Amino acid sequence: MSNGQYFNASNRLLAARALALAWAGAFLCAPAPAETPSTAALKAVESLRANRMGVDRQGNLWAWNKQTASVAVLSPAGQGLEPWKAPAAEAVDVDAEWGLVGLYKLGREIRWSRRGAPDVVLPLAARSLDICWLGPATVAVTPVANEDRVEIWNLKDAVLARRFGRERAIGPGPGAARLRSVLLRCDPARQRLFSLESESGDLQVHDLAGKLLWRASLGDPDHAEIASWLREADARARKQGASERPIFLRLFPALDGQGTLWAVPDIHDATKTAELVSATAEGTGRRTLSNLPCLSRTIAFWGDHVVFYQEPATPRAACTGIGRLP
Repeated sequence: MSNGQYFNASNRLLAARALALAWAGAFLCAPAPAETPSTAALKAVESLRANRMGVDRQGNLWAWNKQTASVAVLSPAGQGLEPWKAPAAEAVDVDAEWGLVGLYKLGREIRWSRRGAPDVVLPLAARSLDICWLGPATVAVTPVANEDRVEIWNLKDAVLARRFGRERAIGPGPGAARLRSVLLRCDPARQRLFSLESESGDLQVHDLAGKLLWRASLGDPDHAEIASWLREADARARKQGASERPIFLRLFPALDGQGTLWAVPDIHDATKTAELVSATAEGTGRRTLSNLPCLSRTIAFWGDHVVFYQEPATPRAACTGIGRLP
């Protein structure tokens, strides 16, 4: 492995050498309005192939395909809206009013794209993994190695507005060390920012001023396997005088219209079932969905439906399917 590689852990990490190469993508910040997508919209979404999906504040579903550098947008009525282009983006988030915001240059640059206006470009001092809209001209990003879990950027004034969530800094040098893999969901209506450490399952919920409101653990069943792999990689890298900084992606957050955070820790091909875990301030819960036409750990909530979608880069044939919580 070399610096900058991203890894998406499987249902149960079988072995380090079997880890599939992946990369981090974008996560929507705002939950969908109460409007339920039509039958035509649900049918249309099944034909989309995306590395990441989300729903903007107007209830439009967006689907980002990194391979084609395109972002399709679908209204709740099933109408295809004007798409976006995001060439060479590492992560994106879309809002019909605010525009498209993305991370570029391996997470070291923010770019804000709007209709009929030149792009706004902000260089970052440190590499970040994920990005999401907080409000007009305001975004959150997640540095992978410095002492801050979240940074808030004012795009209009091109300034770092605040930072919060103290973490252990990960410095350069020989050996192997896992970079943080914090992924974001934001609920502007409730003034909440959800940050989920994808590998460890550590969920923190802050208000938009940076105050920690509550936290939860969504579990870390692959910890022993990953820790073992890192020990071996560290010894090998130190012997060679090399530096390795992998990122492991296991849990992918999704926010429903009620402000509940969901993730998929397990899928079972033999029974076509997915295990979902939820988190609120009152605690965590689990649900099982069966007979799913498409199994994936990546999901998006659109109205009262759950969209399961497989990344086009995965070894299995990519698909998109619809489920509903029991």
